[in-house]
Amino acid sequence: MIIYEQTQLNTYNTFGVAGTAKQLIIIESATDVPELLDRTNPDIANFFVLGCGSNVLFVDNFDGRLLHIKIPGITIIEDSKDDVVLNVGAGVLWNDLVNYCVDQNWYGIENLALIPGTVGAAPVQNIGAYGTELSDVFTSLEAWDLSAGKSENFDKKQSRFEYRSSIFKSHNKHLITSINIRLSKHHSLNTSYGAIETVLAEKGIMNPTLADVRDSVVTIRQSKLPDPNKIGNAGSFFKNPILETRFSEELRKKHPKLPFYPAEDGKVKISAAWLIDQCGWKGKRIGNCGVYEKHALILVNYGGATGRDIYNLSKNIQSSVLDKFCVEILPEVNIIKG
Repeated sequence: MIIYEQTQLNTYNTFGVAGTAKQLIIIESATDVPELLDRTNPDIANFFVLGCGSNVLFVDNFDGRLLHIKIPGITIIEDSKDDVVLNVGAGVLWNDLVNYCVDQNWYGIENLALIPGTVGAAPVQNIGAYGTELSDVFTSLEAWDLSAGKSENFDKKQSRFEYRSSIFKSHNKHLITSINIRLSKHHSLNTSYGAIETVLAEKGIMNPTLADVRDSVVTIRQSKLPDPNKIGNAGSFFKNPILETRFSEELRKKHPKLPFYPAEDGKVKISAAWLIDQCGWKGKRIGNCGVYEKHALILVNYGGATGRDIYNLSKNIQSSVLDKFCVEILPEVNIIKG
């Protein structure tokens, strides 16, 4: 465990916003956590668990402890002719895990290629893309309850996965040290979502391999999403709203071009990007921040924007969507104040 005082935040968030954290603690092993609790007990209330900072907006200086997770390791814990179960350290980069599994011909997370962040952050958001979510392959995880000072195991049911959410997001008191996922050894590809089939066709690929699907997803994401090393951003800033069927039907009558998708419990998911675009925000710049010209869900820092600037932009977008469509769009990004 390494502890830094008064650390600059700009290199610890992909928005690249400036600021300071009162304390930054690097966690390199699960065995660091008991030491952390011994040294900070009983004052553990003001903390935030941080992976790559790829899904976070620091609105102000952070007057607390940032716990930066860098726990490594990919280990096979079950291996059969049909599938494999991996234990993965929370500090492993998610895309590195995807590439490792593709190289091994293990199916299940190839559609989640190029999602930024660490493995430990994946269950918090229940990350998902192109018809796949982490919860599809998740079996369990190990985490420390920092308020109770004890290690716990969570299975899929206990994790309470929902659309871009879980118990770890709604009750932000856990430090995840590793996760377990089950992947298949049998040929099983999902190419029906988004533009995957189109990209494969453009490449003349009729019988795609696991790597072909992964590469197609990478191509799509790179064509739509800005590189945070060049333009500060945190990926999709807002979640797609999930509505009751009756209200979604009323919206479709008024706005027949509104994209919609089936969701759980008979509800309907609609496109937040379409709503934002219809309000005139796509490509709009205010000062040093704005909405990305190629994707209305992406808020960007063109250089020099503060966390407060981006936060105020997000609130203005929410207000205009609510005024025009009577729909509330909620942040997917974690908003950290004070």
